[in-house]
This record gives sequence, C-alpha cells and structure tokens, in this order.
Amino acid sequence: MKKIKISLLLLSIIAICKAQNPIPNGNFETWSSTGYEYPQYYQYNSIIRSLISNNYYAPNVEKTTDAYHGNYAVKLTTIAASQDTIFGYFLNTPPNEGDVNTWIGGAPINETPTGIRGYYKYNLATIDSATIIVSFSKMGVNIGTYIFKVGGITNSYLPFQFTFNPPLSVAPDSVVFAAVSSNIFSSNNGIPGACLYIDSISLLGITSQPAMLNGDFEYWQNNTLTYPNDWYMNNANEDNYGYISLTTDAAKGNYAIKLESYLEYDFDDVTWYTRPT
Repeated sequence: MKKIKISLLLLSIIAICKAQNPIPNGNFETWSSTGYEYPQYYQYNSIIRSLISNNYYAPNVEKTTDAYHGNYAVKLTTIAASQDTIFGYFLNTPPNEGDVNTWIGGAPINETPTGIRGYYKYNLATIDSATIIVSFSKMGVNIGTYIFKVGGITNSYLPFQFTFNPPLSVAPDSVVFAAVSSNIFSSNNGIPGACLYIDSISLLGITSQPAMLNGDFEYWQNNTLTYPNDWYMNNANEDNYGYISLTTDAAKGNYAIKLESYLEYDFDDVTWYTRPT
C-alpha cells in the first residue's frame, strides 16, 4: 500500500503535553539522538519505526555477537507497539509494493543460483514463523521470487537449505534478500516476542557469493536518529528518516523542525502475494 503524506507531517507529530504554557520545546531548540546499526547494504528495515514506538530505546533489528560464524549475526524481534505489532525485518531493495513478485534490484550477481542456505535460531513452535524471501531480477524485471518459512524452538543454530523451485530460467543480474521475524502472510503482524537469529547466508550453485549480499553479516552501517525533545514522531519514514529533521533555518533561536511530504510504503500493512507454482 502506498500513501501520499500531504499535510507536511503535521498530523504525524504529537506534542507530549504537560499542562504547561507555552508548549514544551515549542521553539525546537533542544534535541536528542540515538545511535543504531543495520547490516551493510540493508538500509530498508524496521529500525526507525521500532525506535520511535519503543521510546527511542531499543531497535528490533540488532547486531548480536551470538553468531553461528564470524563475529556477528542479526537478531530480529517482533514487538508490541501502542496500537500495533511491528515485526523486525531487513532487506536490500526498496519494497515498493506488497507483491514480492515485483521486487527488483538488490545485490549485483553474475551467476545463476539453485538455492539458498543459512543458519537460524527461533523461539516459537507453532503460533508464528520467520519468513525468508529471495528475489531475482534481470534488466529491471523480476524473474523469480522464492518464499520460505523457518520456525520452531531451538537454543542453538540450526541449518536451513532450500532449492529454488521452479529454477531460474535465465541468469539474473540482481538478487534481493529479506528476512522477517514473523509470518508476514498471516492476518496480523506476528506474535510479540517472536525472535529470529540469522547468520551465514549463502546462495547455492555458484562459485562466489555476491559481495553486497553480506551474508555473514560481518559488516554494519552506523546511523543516528535525531529527534526533538518533548515531541513524539508518529509514522516517520522507516526507510529514510530525513523527512522529519533538524534545521538551522530558524525564525528564532538556533533550530527549527523541517517536515516534508513523501510517498510512503507500509511494509507491514500490505496484501502479500505469492508466485503460483
């Protein structure tokens, strides 16, 4: 689902009123910041939305040293927000539509994979499952999307290995990889507390892994979320936080808040489709 934000996001920020006059931090002079990390090349993720919903405390996409291989793995958690449930996810392309069969872009690739394997831990037996999506494209056209589920309760890493069926009919030039802490095809956004650890992802049937797949999740990108004190930001763009930002273009004082309209994609508020087999 896409939405046009046409009110300069004035409807998307709510003052935390304290029965004071004037409005606390009404001149937007005091700001705070929270640092976070995401796997390199996977800037499309649920971190910003989870931080805002979590009072800027903890993201639901985390770097963890509880790794199967190397130093790091990714931990994804489904959390309960005030009026919603937010699953943890990351992927390496803009998810422009809910239909995963339209996904294109991602990491460059010059071979034809036959499947995917990796290692995971999960904490729910039957009521939820994690989702893994691999999507291929060539010259800007999707040529194959594959969706897999992993779940169960395990305290140590288990392997998974899936074959791409039907196989790719032509060699791709790009691959999208996505992981989600819950079943995105269910009628809700998952079970709060569902937690996926994932590590050591590799494509099968090729001689070398795409460099930008970062399948061992050893490389991470640092970023900072800056927000005005005493204000709550609702529905900030989770893929690019810059639509609500601090600016020195102020009428009075040193700072003002900059609000921009944008075309929004709701990753967890869509109708999902699968490719017929």
